Amino acid sequence: MPVLAGIVSRGSSEELATRLDAMLAQTPQLPWLRAKRCASEGAAVGGVWPEAGPFLFDAPDAVIAFHGEAYGLTSRPCSGGEVCEFLLGRFRQHGPKALAGLDGLYVAAVWEKRDRRLTLVNDRYGFKKLYYWADAEQFLFASRTQCFLSEPSFPTRLDTRALAEFFTLSYLLEDRTLFESVRVLPPASILTWQNARLFISAYWDYVFESRSDACDVPVAAGEMAELLTHAVRKRRHDRLCLQVTGGLDSRAVAGAVAACQDLRPVRAVTVGHAHSHDVRFGRAIARACGFEHTLVPIDARCYEQYAETAALRTEGFISAQNGWIFAIDAYLADRYPLGVMNGFLGDCLSGAHLPQCDVGGMTEDAVFNHVYARMYGDAAEGTLARLLRPEIFRQVRGSTRQTIRRCFDARPDLGVLNRCDYIDLHQRQRRFIASHIEFLDPFCRVIDPFTDNALVDWALTLPLSLRMGQRAYRQAIVTHFPRVARIPRTGSGIPLKTTWLYEGMVRARMFAHYKLLPRFSAGRLGGHNMAAAAHPTEWLRGASRAFFERHMRRAEWCEDVLDVQGVRAFATDFLEGRHDDWGTACLLLMFALWRDIYCGGEQRSA
Repeated sequence: MPVLAGIVSRGSSEELATRLDAMLAQTPQLPWLRAKRCASEGAAVGGVWPEAGPFLFDAPDAVIAFHGEAYGLTSRPCSGGEVCEFLLGRFRQHGPKALAGLDGLYVAAVWEKRDRRLTLVNDRYGFKKLYYWADAEQFLFASRTQCFLSEPSFPTRLDTRALAEFFTLSYLLEDRTLFESVRVLPPASILTWQNARLFISAYWDYVFESRSDACDVPVAAGEMAELLTHAVRKRRHDRLCLQVTGGLDSRAVAGAVAACQDLRPVRAVTVGHAHSHDVRFGRAIARACGFEHTLVPIDARCYEQYAETAALRTEGFISAQNGWIFAIDAYLADRYPLGVMNGFLGDCLSGAHLPQCDVGGMTEDAVFNHVYARMYGDAAEGTLARLLRPEIFRQVRGSTRQTIRRCFDARPDLGVLNRCDYIDLHQRQRRFIASHIEFLDPFCRVIDPFTDNALVDWALTLPLSLRMGQRAYRQAIVTHFPRVARIPRTGSGIPLKTTWLYEGMVRARMFAHYKLLPRFSAGRLGGHNMAAAAHPTEWLRGASRAFFERHMRRAEWCEDVLDVQGVRAFATDFLEGRHDDWGTACLLLMFALWRDIYCGGEQRSA
């Protein structure tokens, strides 16, 4: 898969080149990717890129590597080397800030040979991840933590605070990873390593500035549709594929692509089981826009089929419940190269995660507890106490709440509702939702128009009244992309543009399916969740039961941090139906797989 990596250390260029080759070899190899590196005394920088690259340029005074995408840099299409040469010229003239804030998701690395200085710069949002590890004499960086495993001196100690966050939230916070010694570069950062000293500075942060002038819903909707369409056109690809579901972001992107008449024929693909809302409504969206549609089906064995791939590809940083998405690998590999466009940031930018309540008379503490208490409340702490060794639990008890509170208090200049969005952008979107980039990166170029800088900056100026309930966003779809507005949404089954009579009929049908049929048929009819793309509870207890049990029986590999008896009891209670906490069951499965893949040798020898 595409990787950027480098090392700054003592040693000859040959020695450092050998070490860098070993780092790059840790990642899965694909036939359309090629490794390329540049080594000199003191440093080696390189990566694995598609054949159209490499995004690497070696000049007499410096080496530059670029990982990701940036738009609008040049007026004509350029090769990877030409892009790097252009960026190095900007760096020489203006310094590190010349690489900051580019319109795209990327990481850039520059090694200045004479000054023996390394500079790393990432995108404004930190969605393109870069990890680093340093000790007194060396600094290593890579877009995959597994690259560090090639180093004999690399410590694989677990970060127990990160583990507590993982079991509480399903993702990690701030700059932590599951490795205690590895950190992820914060968003909008310029990192410098020189003379064994590390400096990190931020060059940008989210600015929430509600417009002072009057802005009604139709005006805002028109501006949003225009900005989204422009962002789609800017990110055009000769072989474009859309991931379509029944959600708002998916249909908004599809509507914007359909509005760009100059784009070549577009494919659409949906992953899920055949009767799910995502498949049914995603197919309808594709047909309404005139796109060819393909279903990638999944079934009850998807955890057994894809969980190990998920652990390897995501490096264990998210739950195994999302592993079914890797069924798309074969589809993408058969059609390589594709540009796969989807949207993950639209919900957050449009206000989907704002609390749906009147907070006018509530204190900051009351708002904070109302929004976040469910994440780290008594139930979450009770689960941690059951799964972790007692001494580990005492170390991490309450730490997740403290971290979220620190994030909440980091921007006292913002109102309490804007702070909620700020936390979501900095934490959940960056550390969890944006992981779909790593999901697909080996097989395609991942494109998300909602990360367009102009669109993000505009969205943060929307008044709260237009973000609450996603008012402006919904109106943008209804008014400017009417073909997709008439198609039902995942979950509710109700279109954005409908009549009260049709909405009433849908609600009555769903009430009968979920409430009446199960009651009058003793559970034999109805009740099945038609909206879900996957059914982790019944699938883990059924077709994937043996796979799940096998990994839970091997919990001794994690006995340094987990209470093995507690884990096995939790798993048994889940499989026997004494509780339905499938979320934690999937997290335990992912952690077991990650520990096996990344630390298995160490654990077995112990």
